[in-house]
Amino acid sequence: MNEKAIGLFDSGVGGLTILRQLTKHLPNEKFIYFGDNARAPYGSKTEDQLYEINEEITQFLLSKDIKLLIMACNTSCSLFLESLQEKLPIPVIGLIKPAAENANSISYNKRFAVIATPLTTKSKAYTKALLALNNKNSIIEIPCPKLVPIIETNLIYSASTFNVAKEYFSQAIDFDVDTIIYGCSHYPFLDPVFKKLTSKFINFINPAVTQIPSVKDVLIKNNITANKRRNGSTQFWISGNTQLFENFLNRHYKNMEYSIKQYQLLS
Repeated sequence: MNEKAIGLFDSGVGGLTILRQLTKHLPNEKFIYFGDNARAPYGSKTEDQLYEINEEITQFLLSKDIKLLIMACNTSCSLFLESLQEKLPIPVIGLIKPAAENANSISYNKRFAVIATPLTTKSKAYTKALLALNNKNSIIEIPCPKLVPIIETNLIYSASTFNVAKEYFSQAIDFDVDTIIYGCSHYPFLDPVFKKLTSKFINFINPAVTQIPSVKDVLIKNNITANKRRNGSTQFWISGNTQLFENFLNRHYKNMEYSIKQYQLLS
């Protein structure tokens, strides 16, 4: 047994889709969540800028003596997962490979759309993962720079959001896909919106769901699972406006026990 916390980070509220699944399937674990809303969105930054940000966050989480790091941000995963896995002294889990494997296993026509941030689509991380599974797969990666700001400001159900989502979604439908991957952890918040945009059956892949078996496997293999007799807990560290983050949290996550603290940026 290991009573240390699991650390995870995202550019803001998007990683809450990951946390929701983690707390559901691992109710005895402690979590430390870093929400970097002061510097969101990540997808529009340069790779060098994001590297410095990731370094700062991972060092902070390591200072909290975490036992496992989950990169709850697809943009960070697409660029830095392998390097962090090589240099950090604890296991590091990403989102992309499990999502690609799940998508590949359920698609009939082998045509996929990845909706993601500009940096994630530029990296072609999902395309590489899907082609590694089947070199006959056809993939379109669609950059969606307008979506994260919409979600961060809690405008998910506004009238304009439907039109913005349709702008991106139409590209996937035109490509004749049967499977769409949410290549940004924010996007599952828009799942009800996307599902209203077509009468065609589409598989929607949520990496928050598909990464759970990987997390469980790492915990077991490394013998670092928490005591099953203990209730879990969540501590949030927020780099920007804590009240906006907490308002979002309370609206979408009822009856969640947590503590929230302000993080002071190094730069």
